[in-house]
Amino acid sequence: MTIWIAILFGIVQGITEFLPVSSSGHLLLLGSILGHAPSQTLVLLLHFASLVAIIIFYWNEIIDCLKHPFGKKSTMLFVATICTALVALSLSKFEFVSSAVFLGPCFVASGLILLFARFVPQKATPNFFASAIAVGTLQGLCVLPGLSRLGTTTSCLNVCGHKNSSTTFSFLLAIPVVVGGIVLSVAKGNFLQSSVSPLALIVSFVAAFVVSCCAIFLLKKLENRWWVFSPYLIVLGMAVCIWQYAI
Repeated sequence: MTIWIAILFGIVQGITEFLPVSSSGHLLLLGSILGHAPSQTLVLLLHFASLVAIIIFYWNEIIDCLKHPFGKKSTMLFVATICTALVALSLSKFEFVSSAVFLGPCFVASGLILLFARFVPQKATPNFFASAIAVGTLQGLCVLPGLSRLGTTTSCLNVCGHKNSSTTFSFLLAIPVVVGGIVLSVAKGNFLQSSVSPLALIVSFVAAFVVSCCAIFLLKKLENRWWVFSPYLIVLGMAVCIWQYAI
């Protein structure tokens, strides 16, 4: 993998992580187009770069959760994380989870989820425990490339009546998930198994971090208007389906 391709992966990760379009799906699609499928090490490193940006941006919210470990937000995060882990670990046993076999349908599903959340009435009085189970379970399903974690979780939270805090909660929920994924990969010895050069890994990390920091400021302008990305996802998904299954 050349340095320029590594930088391109970093840029794509930085942009798509903060949009409801599935960063893992776009990385996999880009790899298929370029003929350079990103290794598991590169994907985790890119997600870690975005994670650092999230921690910096949401530092005050993180500290608040640590100061109030038994508060509603902290409890919701704990329950949702457990549900995510159970679903994600169950799905990880299947080979199709890390492949592009369902990439097109998952892009389409992501677009439909955004539309669904746009037109379905929101609950006036949210049930925090039920919301945590629902959003955690759905996030677990987002190990499938193309199924947007941000779009799915915020849509679920909006429908459950948490519109004002859906984006913040979604990114806070991403922190233990990404950290857990990295720890699990290191424990299995997969994290260090990469054909990508150390220099390429470094520049891709830097690119992902810098672009993530820039993209995170645009995030606030688009917050709670994720449905505008649904046409893009549906068209992209249909195009990928044709490419995968018809050609």
